[in-house]
Amino acid sequence: MTDEPSTKQTVTRTVPVSAERIFAVLVDPSRHPEIDGSGMVRRAATTERVTKVGDVFTMEMHQDAFGDYQADNHIVVLEFNQKIAWAPAGAGGDPIGHVWAWELTTDGQSTIVSHSYDWSGVTDEALLAVLNFPRESSDQMAMTIAKLGAAAT
Repeated sequence: MTDEPSTKQTVTRTVPVSAERIFAVLVDPSRHPEIDGSGMVRRAATTERVTKVGDVFTMEMHQDAFGDYQADNHIVVLEFNQKIAWAPAGAGGDPIGHVWAWELTTDGQSTIVSHSYDWSGVTDEALLAVLNFPRESSDQMAMTIAKLGAAAT
């Protein structure tokens, strides 16, 4: 029996803010730079709020290995105040198979925030070799949740 490499990473934290306030930040691309724990998100190229599955928002990004670039984020899940997920793609391209997801469970006062990164859908061997998955560490994801909580207060 061999150990299969993991293709999903999830970080969960409790934030003392309502799910509605957290979700309002997540559906607003202009707020994403202030919650990014990775240092890759520079600014929103599109600032319209996300309202439905199929919406696409574009972010200005930077990584030392790739320089400056744009990422189109295709909304694949949207359940208001509960779940949102997007599949990134190069500007104008199709998603490559990885998904960023958020799930919110609240008691009205605080919210359990689960932030997941799933790259199991990436099948292009060249991309797998070059992109070095996971793209963010669990510590960076935890920092994003902390920043999200602060931004939503």
